[in-house]
Amino acid sequence: MEANELKSFLAPPAGRNMGAILHVGAGEGANLQEYLAARPGRLMLVEAQAANITALERQVRNRPNVQVIHAAIADRDTTVTLNGYVGTGLASVLPATGLKAAYGKHNGQVTTAKVPGMTMATILKALDAPRNSWNVAIIEAPGMEQTIANVLRRPALGRRFESIVMKLSRKVLFEGAAPGRATVEAMRGADFELLDCWPSDDPAWQWYRFGPNVMRLQYDEAQKALASAEERLGKGRDEVLIAEGQISIIRDLIVRGGAA
Repeated sequence: MEANELKSFLAPPAGRNMGAILHVGAGEGANLQEYLAARPGRLMLVEAQAANITALERQVRNRPNVQVIHAAIADRDTTVTLNGYVGTGLASVLPATGLKAAYGKHNGQVTTAKVPGMTMATILKALDAPRNSWNVAIIEAPGMEQTIANVLRRPALGRRFESIVMKLSRKVLFEGAAPGRATVEAMRGADFELLDCWPSDDPAWQWYRFGPNVMRLQYDEAQKALASAEERLGKGRDEVLIAEGQISIIRDLIVRGGAA
């Protein structure tokens, strides 16, 4: 991604503190300097290919706020097979279906390697992005975008991010994967809205940036506040009824005592 595109959403607005940056599919760290310049409290770089992990670790030595994780996004936390598709620069845990049509240089040759697999939920919990801070996620996980979107839709995990940038394919390229437009709709149907999109340097892919759907979040907060108020009112009514019952008992005792 170009540096000027990164700067447009990495820097927090006035009055907001920089929180965490997460890059899933960090590669060799082409954008590392831009991330460090943003001065995040925590920077997590997740990468599946072992050769890239070596390059990343070499660049971030003696930086305690940077964590490099060797893992591919998977449905479970377990060892998975990573497929490298020669001539495309892509690697995925899913078999390819449309790569030959999209990449003329891909002759069908595939390399495989066993790598650690982690769910997106596990990664987000490990990141533990600070609440009420400017947290940013950049997602490059070929074939697993819809799976990631489903996790980000969980309020406890996705709502901590002010900006989520996803690289989505224009067509279905992997077996069982959803087209990019389906992932966009999934995100928009949750607590996010589409803020921007721009072409990737790879014509088979496009970048999309999502941010919180402020009106939806405000509505949810209002609903919670209403429910809390109704609960307190209900408890108050119960206390009044109890008090009225106690007063009635006391009056009966007084009347009986006076009659005696």
